[in-house]
Amino acid sequence: MSEFLKFLLPGAVSVALLLSPVGAAMAQSAEEITANGGCPDCRLTRADLRSLKIKNANFSGARMIEADLKNASLPTADFSDASLHRAELEKANLYGTNFTDAIMRASDLEKSELTAANLAHADLRDADLANAFIAGTSFEEADLRHALLRRSEGAGANFSRALMDHVDLERAELPDGNFNRARLTGADLDRANLEGGDFQDADLSKAHLSSTDLSGASFSGTDFSDALLRRTRFLGADLSDADGLEQDQLDMACGDSNTKLPRGMTISTCGAAD
Repeated sequence: MSEFLKFLLPGAVSVALLLSPVGAAMAQSAEEITANGGCPDCRLTRADLRSLKIKNANFSGARMIEADLKNASLPTADFSDASLHRAELEKANLYGTNFTDAIMRASDLEKSELTAANLAHADLRDADLANAFIAGTSFEEADLRHALLRRSEGAGANFSRALMDHVDLERAELPDGNFNRARLTGADLDRANLEGGDFQDADLSKAHLSSTDLSGASFSGTDFSDALLRRTRFLGADLSDADGLEQDQLDMACGDSNTKLPRGMTISTCGAAD
């Protein structure tokens, strides 16, 4: 121990070590993390942090693989660049939290509160976001391949340029969403409410859109090649510049007098049962 540390009080030594890079990396207990308002760059693999409650917590760069954060309340926290692979975040309050560039592959975010959160560039492959609240949440350029967002809710979510191959959005309630240039190849959007969505230059090839509500949505440059449009609602939607759209697909869908179609194509009027 240095001469300087010899003159420190024991409590001060503990604090000094805790705040040092080595001490921070070793901090494991929920009590220490709460007292310090987080634990940036810490190694918290498989840590038991269930029901942890901190506002504006800092976990940037932390290694939290398989950590248990179920029912945690961490609004406006910073998890940027953190590793949360297979982490348990079910029913967590993550309102306004920053997950930019975080690794969250196969993480459990079921029923979590992610309103206004930022998950731009995050790796969410195989993640479970079923029944999550994502109003105004940004998934810009995130990797959501094979992710589960069934019955997720929230207007104005941003999925622009996201990778969403084979994502499950069945029965999701996501009106006014931004899917500009998103890749949704083979995605399951059955029975989803995607009214007013922006799908400009999006890839919906081979996607399932049975009973999906796309009323008022825009599809300039959208690829519909081999997409299933059974009972899909296009009331007031603009399909005039869509790509890969065939008449036999539109024969299964419906619209109204305000639906804009590619030249020479037609669509039946939606009935009460559609």
